[in-house]
Amino acid sequence: MKKIILLISLVLPLQVVAQVFRTSNQKIVEDAIKSGLVIYRQSYQLQDNSTNQIYGKNGRDEFGKSYSIGIKVEDHLLVPKSTLTPWESDQSYQRYTSTHRPLLYKTRARIVCDTLEYECHPLIDSTTILSDNRFIQLKDTTFLRSPGFAIDAHPGKKDGWVVWITSENDIEMSDTIHTENFMIYNKELTISADSVRVKIDNPQTEKKIWGGIYITPKQTQVGTIQFYINGIMQYVDEQWYVYIPFQTTQTSTNIEENELTPIIEEQNNEVDASINTPSQKPKKTKKNKRSKTS
Repeated sequence: MKKIILLISLVLPLQVVAQVFRTSNQKIVEDAIKSGLVIYRQSYQLQDNSTNQIYGKNGRDEFGKSYSIGIKVEDHLLVPKSTLTPWESDQSYQRYTSTHRPLLYKTRARIVCDTLEYECHPLIDSTTILSDNRFIQLKDTTFLRSPGFAIDAHPGKKDGWVVWITSENDIEMSDTIHTENFMIYNKELTISADSVRVKIDNPQTEKKIWGGIYITPKQTQVGTIQFYINGIMQYVDEQWYVYIPFQTTQTSTNIEENELTPIIEEQNNEVDASINTPSQKPKKTKKNKRSKTS
């Protein structure tokens, strides 16, 4: 399991290692964690309910798209649940709700402060819900080649860092303009066992805030500090909150992907699948010839 860690040269005295926990040097923290933060873009198309014709918008293949900040956590990518329904925040879609249905199209992402963009093919981890069902976990090997954060699911008083991702521009311009940077500072945070979110002061900056996280460092061995994620910032009703990513397992009856069970009927040695997509006709298998026994 890959995790974000900060290695400190052993030639440094242990007093220096201790100072990293309370460092005022933003660059040290920034360099250690930025590979664990992702700008995540999800596009969608529209399909006509009557003709099944698929549409983009204004000459593009996609009708709309949404942007969010993703966090690499261990072997998953953690993103807001709204990422899977980009049309819900798109005003242009409202006039087509009765005649067209939305279809997820392409998923692309890049590491914060990097220019290289990847096309992703995420798989949804439906067995886990986080932060009162506000976040979901995606499995995608594209971003699992580099370390991610470990999740600290233990309540209590935390002495960590607030990390804001800021820019002169809106996140919607991140396709072509790469101007994001960080604002990082120490802050104590108390998390109770039943916490879903904790209010946090709005950041004092004129820049655009794309999102943020709350992390704590733990020294795992001499010269090694590992970063844990304790919370993810979300903007709700003109106020920023730290949502606590505690995990709970939901029962299989709530997993939509596993709800349908194919029914197989066998008649005259012919097998028909009772569930087919509208664009497919039921396929019949060839009759099996029974071999003669001697």
